[in-house]
This record gives sequence, C-alpha cells and structure tokens, in this order.
Amino acid sequence: MTSFQFNTLYASGPGGECIQLVRCIEPTEQQRNDPNYLPQLAVNKDAQQRIESNFQASISVLVLVGNMGVGKSKLATLIINSFYKQHSEQSLRLFRSGAGVSGVTRGIWMWSEPLELPDG
Repeated sequence: MTSFQFNTLYASGPGGECIQLVRCIEPTEQQRNDPNYLPQLAVNKDAQQRIESNFQASISVLVLVGNMGVGKSKLATLIINSFYKQHSEQSLRLFRSGAGVSGVTRGIWMWSEPLELPDG
C-alpha cells in the first residue's frame, strides 16, 4: 500500500489550525490516459480523529467551491478571522493561497477546532 503525505498545517491561530481532511491522489500519466480510470481520494486519519474528539455537538459545514485562483482560500481566512476578531484585534493568515495557476489547497480542508457564532 502506498502512503500519502497529508498537509497537516499551513498556519495556526488561537484555538486551531488548518488541516487537510481529504487529499486528491495525483494520477500517473498512464492513469490519466485510461478512459476507465476513476479518481482516488484519501482521508486523513489525524483529521478524522480530531473531528471525533473536538466536535461533540451538531455542526454546520461551510463549503467553498470554485475555479482555481478565484479566492476560496482567502475567503476561508476572512471567515475564520471574523470569528477571532471578537476575541482579538490580531488578523490571521490561515489558509495558504497562491497567485499562479497551480492551486495550493487541493482537496478538502478544515479548521481543527469548532468555531462558534457570537450568539453561541
């Protein structure tokens, strides 16, 4: 079995860090050319354990989907910053983003700790 490298941390802030929950496994050239090839995904067991231990209540999931380079990672950072601004004036740079055509946050990413709305 092949082992896969998960990106476990891009940045951290008070009460958490960015971790990759699901990784897209890059196909080989032969697989890319095979019309019957099905893309493969791998679940990060560390992230799965964090969900099981850190998220005790019902959760809401926020999904950001779009073409490469349109600002999904920046928007995710702004959203998390808005939760932490209530407790600190420090601005965080949490989800890594790039300026080129190759994406840096492929797969499914999550914040490692629950984020609570201001009203609880």
